[in-house]
Amino acid sequence: MMNPFRPRMSAIAVLAALLFGTGCASSGSSGPRTETPVAPGSVLVIEEGMILPADEARVYFQAGRVTRYHDRNRFAPWCSLGLRREGDEALQQAIKPGRFRVEAARSGARAAASPLEGVRLAGPLPVLAGLDRGGGGLGHITWHLELRLHSDEQPQVDDLTCAIDRPPDWRGRLGLESVRRALGGLGRIEPAAN
Repeated sequence: MMNPFRPRMSAIAVLAALLFGTGCASSGSSGPRTETPVAPGSVLVIEEGMILPADEARVYFQAGRVTRYHDRNRFAPWCSLGLRREGDEALQQAIKPGRFRVEAARSGARAAASPLEGVRLAGPLPVLAGLDRGGGGLGHITWHLELRLHSDEQPQVDDLTCAIDRPPDWRGRLGLESVRRALGGLGRIEPAAN
């Protein structure tokens, strides 16, 4: 006879391991912990055009190369540019070289849902990390940076979102250095003047 409490105990054991792992910082190196914040007023300069996949509103890139979401290396910084439409207009099919002003910056973290969908972690993480399908998987947390963009020439270009998966003991935030690594030769960020 199957014990009805066994699946719940497995989930509790996994949750306990996750909580214990996030509370025990180590001195291991999983990349730089302090990166330069990207301040509003900075400018994203796209130097090479990027064609969006058919019927998509987001193009992904990593290490200076356009890639598909599923082909990225989740343990190295990767970014995407997203579009938004106004009304019934068609989405542009390519992002042309140009300048995009950073209007706002937001960073955070998220973890995977499976097998503990809907569980939320609080505690030593710098932000509240929800366990959702966009996270890094058990044992890793996806750290992300979202930059809201504006351009009069390409008003549909809405945001630059960058991310990387790190072990739960990593404490830091993504910033300018990760964006530059993901952009490579596709473009650059000009920091806001002080």
